[in-house]
Amino acid sequence: MTLDFSQRVDNLRTAQGSHPLEDFLLNSPIVSYARHQTLHPGANETYLVVLAQGQLAFHKPFSGINPTLAGAYGQKQDTPPIHECAAWRLAFAFGSPFTELIPPCVLRAISGNHGSLCWGVTGDPIVPGAFLAATDQIDAAAFFDSLIAQ
Repeated sequence: MTLDFSQRVDNLRTAQGSHPLEDFLLNSPIVSYARHQTLHPGANETYLVVLAQGQLAFHKPFSGINPTLAGAYGQKQDTPPIHECAAWRLAFAFGSPFTELIPPCVLRAISGNHGSLCWGVTGDPIVPGAFLAATDQIDAAAFFDSLIAQ
């Protein structure tokens, strides 16, 4: 049985809030909300969110998904935010070390835009420093990426 969009959203919303960081993402007041500048012009629309206590998060509204980019990954326009949340839910179900590798992510509406809100983890994927500093996590990350077909 294939679930439709609203059923997938309802299932995720029902599961949310069972981790303290999810609860924070769901309920923390928004301090600021601004378009995040990206180096990739074809990327999905992303907003940098500052939550209470200065915590950074990234919001990807359903309305800002680039259909060409989604299609290149075999997705529909409405699936990338759901997949981000589902990846976190799977990591949460597996526990450590996956909860340290995948940032918490929830479905939340901000300024009337529904989408995924992910815990802010910054970095540069081109610079190998993070890989060199955490060689013990490389196998777990590779396994998880292959599991979710990332």
